[in-house]
Amino acid sequence: MSESGQGEPRVRVELSRGWAFLRGRVRRRWLGGEGAPDAERVDLPHCWNRRDTFENGAAYFQGDGAYRLVFNFADGAADAGAWRLRSEGFYGRGQVWLNGRKLASVDGQYLGLDLPLAEPPSPGRNVLAIRLENRYHRHVLPGIRLPDFLLYGGLAGRVWLEVLPRTHFVEAGTWVHVASMDATKADVRIPFTVQGATALQGGQMHWRLQDGQGEAVARVTHAVVAEGVVGLTLPTPQAWSVAAPVLYEAIGELRAGEKVVDCIRIRFGCRMAEFRQGHGFFLNGERCALHGCNRHEAMPGFGNALPLALHRADAQLLKAHGCNFVRLSHYPQHPAFLDACDELGILVYAEIATWKRVRGGGWLRAAERQLRGMIARDRHHPSVILWGMGNEGRHRGAYTRLHALAKAMDPTRPTIYAENHLYRARRKRTLGIPDVWGCNYELAETAAGAAAARTRNVVVSECSNYPPAVRGNLGEEAAQVDLITRDLAQIREKAQVAGFALWSFCDYATMRKTRYARHCGVFDAWRMPKMAAVLMEAMFGSEAVLQVRGDWQLGGAALRRVYVISNCVRVELRSGGQVLHVLEGGPWWTLDVAFGGGCMEARGVREGREVAAVLAPHGAAMQLALERDEFFSGMHTEGLLVVRVRVLDAAGVLVANWSGWVTVSLIGEADLLAHTLDERVPVACGLGRIFVMVRNPPASVGVHVRSDGLAGVAANFTAGENESGVGANLCAE
Repeated sequence: MSESGQGEPRVRVELSRGWAFLRGRVRRRWLGGEGAPDAERVDLPHCWNRRDTFENGAAYFQGDGAYRLVFNFADGAADAGAWRLRSEGFYGRGQVWLNGRKLASVDGQYLGLDLPLAEPPSPGRNVLAIRLENRYHRHVLPGIRLPDFLLYGGLAGRVWLEVLPRTHFVEAGTWVHVASMDATKADVRIPFTVQGATALQGGQMHWRLQDGQGEAVARVTHAVVAEGVVGLTLPTPQAWSVAAPVLYEAIGELRAGEKVVDCIRIRFGCRMAEFRQGHGFFLNGERCALHGCNRHEAMPGFGNALPLALHRADAQLLKAHGCNFVRLSHYPQHPAFLDACDELGILVYAEIATWKRVRGGGWLRAAERQLRGMIARDRHHPSVILWGMGNEGRHRGAYTRLHALAKAMDPTRPTIYAENHLYRARRKRTLGIPDVWGCNYELAETAAGAAAARTRNVVVSECSNYPPAVRGNLGEEAAQVDLITRDLAQIREKAQVAGFALWSFCDYATMRKTRYARHCGVFDAWRMPKMAAVLMEAMFGSEAVLQVRGDWQLGGAALRRVYVISNCVRVELRSGGQVLHVLEGGPWWTLDVAFGGGCMEARGVREGREVAAVLAPHGAAMQLALERDEFFSGMHTEGLLVVRVRVLDAAGVLVANWSGWVTVSLIGEADLLAHTLDERVPVACGLGRIFVMVRNPPASVGVHVRSDGLAGVAANFTAGENESGVGANLCAE
């Protein structure tokens, strides 16, 4: 749901800055505002595991932590209204305290808090405290001690107080969907729930639909009742699609005469999405092959407390590299990511928090609460096309109830669960329950899965899992590309498969079998692309792609292994003006090329457009350089500064075979978002990213980087501005 505009009846009081944080169990006195002057000051979102993951031997902290915020209200600020304490999502159980009194016990459910306050905060000083823990609990989803992802701890989302009028729309019961559409009109339905409707007898409900320019395109007036459905006809609708993700906004107002009592805004898109019986996925009447990745919502140095800019950046990377589909594995994810998918045209498979554990009893009751909350929160998003009930676990009673719940709340979208052992699904009799069969890895079983699914369709929910693909190890990156090309060749031959999601979008931390880190991503954990990301862009993107990789350092062997990725119909490799190889039938070639010490140039043509790539020779690594990361330029980054570090030879050429660590120090009021205690940042292929959070932007920050044997560098950057910092080399260290 969008927030109400300025001056509208709802009031939102932000409470995300200036919290005190203590790791460990705290006493009731601390929750009431006494003691612990040594508490760490943090802003939200915050994760207490940002520095104890993604390294061999680093066992992340699972235990207790507590947050406390002192805030003030002026006398009279707490006017009559329905007060609620709300937050974005996090994992774990805890308690919420206000002014020394316990308000509630909570389960974050990856969806966050939405607590009514029986009494408003007091005029003057108030103390809000939240005690959390991120241990495994049997009936807290995912409900397994060691899933293949981390149970991160902390308030990983923002927190705010919201004051609603006594009579107001209930977000969980109010949404927009398009019942039917053609070129001339769309039948838009808005089911609604109104709290306190009897207090507004004689009042009216006004709904209007607005286009992207803010122009009203449809209106309707309805009497104020507790619940119902209003319908509007939208003339000549512009369809939402992956190529043209057109969005509208529904604005509802409760009025007493001319006075607006409450206002709600819901963004939506006009699209007809369906899995046709045995024929795949169709969007607006046209078959749409799904191709994408599984996404984990975390990054070393941040844990799961990603700033809004990084959620949007993930969606932009997926779109830029040819993906039109993403599975939110394996838990509800941040609304900012879904908003970006709406805006960019990425289709979404949303999922409750499960991993190899689906049960009845308390687990199922928790799963129903989470599914209910996820659907209520996310069903207005046009990008969402599937509701996921589980991953690699099976239970007939649980899936029967979860399927029925999803259909009751949203009959417009199909259900799915991801299965990696079809024979177990037969044994547990879960084959016929979901609308779409989710296949993890068992590509030979897709026909059997499709035959049992209600729509006779399959989505390959995971494939091409290759954990050794560390960015910078070209042999392992190439092996990952080989696996992807083999799997996708199989998938293309299967008519019953609507699409696929690679495992995975980015590398991630895990304690499953004490693996610590899994390098399965087509991007590394810091969202730097591997060859597999370029392959996806070449196979599914609309632009010409040509990349050449190889070790091109001066000296050494005369024959070098070279990797070429392109969607050009023909690629020529040249050196010294001579054509060395002509490549056809891609998109992927591995070959051995004679190294003569000069540049190797690749040239190709796609749809009349010429594209080129150069593999430049370089010497030994000698120096470091800094620059503002162009990918994040122009983004609203909320004080997040992203700097790119490069390793260069004496002539200033990128040393593309250098991998290692650099040490970073900062000057200014800023924090380095590194995952190591010694402030080191990894570099691979001569490139790395430095993430800095500036405390009070806009502000200037000095960034100093050094590494043994290389000339260090220092540069100043201003957070919130787009101009590049100017780096000054330091002496070798």
